Amino acid sequence: MTTKYWVFKVKEETGGLYRRSGIEIYNHRMADGFWGLKEDSDKIKESAIFDQLEKGDRIVFYLVEAGRESRFLGTATLSSGIEKLDEEKAKTIVHKDYLDSDRGVFINAIDKWKNYLSVECLRGKGPFGDGRVKFSPFFKGNVKQLGSRSEFEIIFQEHMIVNSDLKAPKKKRDHFVPKQPKKLPYRT
Repeated sequence: MTTKYWVFKVKEETGGLYRRSGIEIYNHRMADGFWGLKEDSDKIKESAIFDQLEKGDRIVFYLVEAGRESRFLGTATLSSGIEKLDEEKAKTIVHKDYLDSDRGVFINAIDKWKNYLSVECLRGKGPFGDGRVKFSPFFKGNVKQLGSRSEFEIIFQEHMIVNSDLKAPKKKRDHFVPKQPKKLPYRT
């Protein structure tokens, strides 16, 4: 079994019966350890994509909110393939006010990032283009399979770089010291 890498998109709900920010929906689903999946009727059929989700696959979560910069929120691992919850499980996991679906995947090894990663940090990096890439079409759909493990690693490494920059104390220098290139952790 080969591990696949995915982007799960979450967005705010502004119309309809319930109003929820994307971050509220994300936090709710992380607490439940279940990511409900439903097809958008106005988009390309996603059920064929959903059927490819397998236990052990890795996910990065992507938040889209109107008027704000899109950003990555964290990672997780699938602990199941796509499944429809039985009535008993659905009673405890499915909450319509959070737009949950009774069809989805269980997740574990959840890593909710304290500092989110702006999608702009990917500009010009690897498969994310030469700086002119439009991210909306690139991350189209509720679930997108990344082309390779390296795409997932670029997102993760950029998150690590941004966080190390946030934690590094600012030192006052008497003289110019050239900045050393950052060493990225090698991941297998």
